Amino acid sequence: MKVSSYLSEGEKLKRSERRRLVGICGVGIGGLVLIGAAWMVRYAPLFNVKNVIVEGNQRLKAEEVLAVAQGIALQSSVGKLLGIERLFAWPENKYANLALLPAVAELSISKSFRAQEVKLQVKEREAIGIWCVMSSLTSCWWFDKEGILFARALDGEGGLLKTVHDYSGRPLGIGNPVLDAKVMENLLEIFTALRASGATLQEVKLGDVANEEVEVITHKGPRFYFSLRFPLREAVQVVRDIFSNSGKFPPLGKIEYVDMRVENRVYYK
Repeated sequence: MKVSSYLSEGEKLKRSERRRLVGICGVGIGGLVLIGAAWMVRYAPLFNVKNVIVEGNQRLKAEEVLAVAQGIALQSSVGKLLGIERLFAWPENKYANLALLPAVAELSISKSFRAQEVKLQVKEREAIGIWCVMSSLTSCWWFDKEGILFARALDGEGGLLKTVHDYSGRPLGIGNPVLDAKVMENLLEIFTALRASGATLQEVKLGDVANEEVEVITHKGPRFYFSLRFPLREAVQVVRDIFSNSGKFPPLGKIEYVDMRVENRVYYK
């Protein structure tokens, strides 16, 4: 019994040693694999960026877009560690309202490991009008459908472009929204109504923003007062009736002003 017990204890010790050796080997192999993977990620030419493509830019230079995208890549911990020469540093994502690229509505970053390529897809803001801050030094900017100012412009008074003269006294500049989203939608509906009627605009005036009202002066037509607090879809027909002398309103030359600042009501003099 004593010999048998002794052999049993010896066998247990051997097995324990074997397990410890296997464990040490496993840790060693795992460490080597991790070291190899880290080396691959950091140094293997397979993961180098061979080419960066910029698409969709028309007004912007590719170099401007690339510089901002590189800055985005370097903001991440991976980018700081590996550098922008490595594919892993480039995040695949979409970015909007970039302070350094106000003329860009959206920048999309994608990459291909097979082609070792990074693609920067640019969606530039589409200019729909001109916004001028009226002061001793009048400043004008292009704005898009979201009301974002994104590039310098000249005053388009009396032209075919949507032009707003802002007398609110607010400090505005590139990258700023001129109005809240809903208010901006209502302003664009007013422009649609005026254009559809054939009216020629002399000036569109925005006063105190808190009042949410605009005054429109037309050539050879009445002065219009619109509210920006609610949609004015019916304004298209009202303005068209006035300028077409449909008989629903006095003759064009007899109307001094038209007031649509009360919802579902039209006043004129």
